[in-house]
Amino acid sequence: QVRDYVAHGRTGYLHPPGAETEIAADIIRLLQDVDERQRLGGAAWEHVQTNFRWDWLAERLETAYLE
Repeated sequence: QVRDYVAHGRTGYLHPPGAETEIAADIIRLLQDVDERQRLGGAAWEHVQTNFRWDWLAERLETAYLE
């Protein structure tokens, strides 16, 4: 699930289905706020580099195929 990969407010924004107003507000915020885009992007990059190494992903894929 997406919430397993995105930390709301730290690496991105999460909203429940149907929260169009909130989603639109966050999109506008990111379009207008360069610092916020860079902060979220940098944190997301760090999160991916720390938690989703190629060896880990390959092992999970292999396990899924074997099941």
